[in-house]
Amino acid sequence: MITDPSGGSTLDLPEDLQLLRPLGEGQTARVHLAREPALARLVAVKVLRPHVAADPIARRRFEREARSAARISHPHVTRVHRVGRLPGDEPYIVMEYIEGRTVRDILDAQGPMATPVARRILAEVASALEATHDQGIIHRDVRPDNILVENRTGRAVLGDFGIAALLESGSEPGLKLTGAGIRLGDVRYLSPEQIHGWPVTEESDVYSFGVLAYEVLTGEGPHRGHSDQEVISGHLQNNPTPLRELRPEL
Repeated sequence: MITDPSGGSTLDLPEDLQLLRPLGEGQTARVHLAREPALARLVAVKVLRPHVAADPIARRRFEREARSAARISHPHVTRVHRVGRLPGDEPYIVMEYIEGRTVRDILDAQGPMATPVARRILAEVASALEATHDQGIIHRDVRPDNILVENRTGRAVLGDFGIAALLESGSEPGLKLTGAGIRLGDVRYLSPEQIHGWPVTEESDVYSFGVLAYEVLTGEGPHRGHSDQEVISGHLQNNPTPLRELRPEL
């Protein structure tokens, strides 16, 4: 068992990885920074939380989608190096570490992006989605929190493939749903078919990408509300304010 040096949690990582510090955590997974001395590189290690890993179907889907993501070789998709399981049977993914900020961090700090920057980042994300779809993979969770912008180069990188597929698929029994049948995820970016619990396709990612583009350019999503249900109603019933009314220069 290795305790991270910052005084946080413990992880029983493989011997060829040195735990450094936590990078972040969500409702389904924790992410830690680690060093891989044999290859002289830093990596990010994503570990499925025990309460999620307890579901064998969730474990299998997490691992299968991680291996699928590992097939994608593209400069704007997070590289997956390997997949394994900890002694407690929690699956983990070792992947490329990118030092940077998420698009969410940037929007929170400065609001809408300048048009040239937004155009470049959106083009890079669109290219990443095209490569993803070419491999027969649907991301299912395209949103600002899942796109990193590298500090050194400004490169935009799409990540979180394994978690996205775990949360979204309802094709196998045993995967958990939240209230009213809505799949886990951020309702601001869900496509109508995701909201209804219908099968998702590449077009679902395209819809979420459109929501992302709207927010990157305006600082707010096309559908807003005081509750998740109001946002969902917006997706299903309302047309957003045209972009050119908010950004006439576009």
